Amino acid sequence: MSEDKNPPPECNLCSIGEVINDRYVVLDLLGWGGMGAVYKVRDTVLEEELALKILLPHFVTDEDVIERFINEVRITRKIAHPNIVRVHDIGLMGDSLFISMEYVDGESLRNVLDRRGPGARLSVRQSIYIVSQVCMALKYAHHYTIHRDIKPDNI
Repeated sequence: MSEDKNPPPECNLCSIGEVINDRYVVLDLLGWGGMGAVYKVRDTVLEEELALKILLPHFVTDEDVIERFINEVRITRKIAHPNIVRVHDIGLMGDSLFISMEYVDGESLRNVLDRRGPGARLSVRQSIYIVSQVCMALKYAHHYTIHRDIKPDNI
């Protein structure tokens, strides 16, 4: 997911303060990627902050993409690991699908690297720590699925 502050127009799916499904109040756009946009929301039923990953409109009629999106929920609902975001459910927003998931407060690795500037590097200790945490998560997740989008934006 990109964290650039200027999303492409097709990723502006919701407005701050908008209420989705009489339940989720949109608080912020967290990021976006090729398939969807992720929003920080307040769940008024559970009274907690969650993340909603909303499928981009041009994928709504693509049966293969929809099946992959639904399958992502089926698989990730089975995964419980401290280094992997917990997925709650899938829902509809108009004609589009969304996944509700745990909201983790913090920064992506992409954000950390970008903030340091071009050519800056993490220390060996920081790098080893991050890589070891990612490896533990992937080792666990690969019992259920193969993650196909490992990049600093998703860490």
